[in-house]
Amino acid sequence: MDYEATITNIGHFGNYQKLVLCLLGFFFMASGIETLLNVFIIYVPEFSCVSNHTYGNITYNSTKDECYLYPNNGTGFNTTDRTEETIACKSWVYDKSDFTATAATDMNLVCGKADKIPFINMIFMAGMFTASFIFGLLSDWKGRKLTECIVLVIQILSLFPLYFVKTSEILIVLRFFGGMSSVGIFATAFVLALEIVPVAYQTIVGLYSQIMFSVGELVVVGVAYCTREWHLLCLVIAVFSFFLLFSIFGFDESPRWLISIGKQDKAEAILGKIAKRNKKEFYVMLTEKTCNKEAVAVNGSFRDLFKSRILLYRAFNVFFNWTAVNTVYYGLVFGSASLAGNLFVSTSLMAAVELASYVVLIFLLKKTGRKPLYSSSIILAGIACFTSGFVKIWAADMVWLSTLLLLVGKFAASAAFAIIYNYTTELFPTVIRNTILGLSSCFGRIGSMAAPYILVAGGQMKSKFGVGLPVIFFGIFSIIAGLLSLFLPETKGCSLPDTFEEGENIGRKVKHKVNGEDNQGMVSD
Repeated sequence: MDYEATITNIGHFGNYQKLVLCLLGFFFMASGIETLLNVFIIYVPEFSCVSNHTYGNITYNSTKDECYLYPNNGTGFNTTDRTEETIACKSWVYDKSDFTATAATDMNLVCGKADKIPFINMIFMAGMFTASFIFGLLSDWKGRKLTECIVLVIQILSLFPLYFVKTSEILIVLRFFGGMSSVGIFATAFVLALEIVPVAYQTIVGLYSQIMFSVGELVVVGVAYCTREWHLLCLVIAVFSFFLLFSIFGFDESPRWLISIGKQDKAEAILGKIAKRNKKEFYVMLTEKTCNKEAVAVNGSFRDLFKSRILLYRAFNVFFNWTAVNTVYYGLVFGSASLAGNLFVSTSLMAAVELASYVVLIFLLKKTGRKPLYSSSIILAGIACFTSGFVKIWAADMVWLSTLLLLVGKFAASAAFAIIYNYTTELFPTVIRNTILGLSSCFGRIGSMAAPYILVAGGQMKSKFGVGLPVIFFGIFSIIAGLLSLFLPETKGCSLPDTFEEGENIGRKVKHKVNGEDNQGMVSD
């Protein structure tokens, strides 16, 4: 089937597509909400050790050191040397101006237990890592709609119990499944959205998904601001996801996926429904006439990727770029709580610049190709982060400048994140598209799993370079990825490739005969 011709013939971007995209928008929001949720539930406010503890005949008092108590001998406190008389603090008082309670404050994840904070973030990303592989394969095997339903059930089952959680061990397990649901919801809905619109609308649809993702981030900031308590925050989000589950019945399976696995009749039934909703005529002869073309795509599989040197090299290049983008993006997300001093201001700023980057991309992608825009975005993110790191080291009093540079870095990293989603789906054929997207996300999660520990690694250094080292690393990583991305082909104006041959020919110069003479041109399907 000539799918592009068919989807254009039945209304290209009609009422059916608009309705489905509106519904999918809530799924993108759910992913954004889940992703930023960790920032609030394990937020650590200012705290101090509860003072005036008496052990035996000795009274201990806390000082500026929040984690230790020192003996009060009536002559003052020795806060420089921790002698054998110094004891670890076991109870704390937390600042409740932002949150009345978080998981970190309820479970005292500070001092000796502070290492659980990056671990929870890492486990969340490990869930994303697992889901990137599992749900990518499941979506290509069982379909987009069933996979979306399964993922949403997982999200609900990982959110509702958080209202009752009292221990960090259970919290860790639930956040793992929360991470799985976050990436699974977005990736599956993203592919489905692209596969129901013609190529001319794929860029705007891809950006729409990212815009709704950032709207979800702003929504969770608003809900957190209103609730100010982590149990209630999680319950409100769980209720939202529960009602979202019923909206799955509002859209159909991807006809493009059905065609790729040889279910021609079911695909034609859905295409007929789309035509009816768009008030267009669906011509069965068009599908019957071109069905032989799709038979080539049906015969392809993921194993064929290793038979194509071009696509294999391209895949590894994409995997590296996903790792870099995820490391920088999530590193800035996890560090957003302390960006501007106030929790809600800092998270709002980070979410706002992300939303702004997607809006700007709507206008730039119409005139600029994927390749130059992606490469420039990831390199700009690297330069901004790299510079911010040295500002933190050499000009610590210029907080406004380092903050501004990090916001620029988040702006550029968000743009790169949005582009690489579209870019990846356009670089590979239908039968492996969602699997490659899943594997790319899987590689990306390796970087995002490392991001929390990269952030805290700087604080473990006694050198003054420690404060700026994490973002300097983010900058170097981004610049290398940007340079490697220059070897990828341009996909602007190209149809989504269905076969491996079409995937290999994207951006390549091929010879063809015109009036008996050899001419060279760019393949764009």
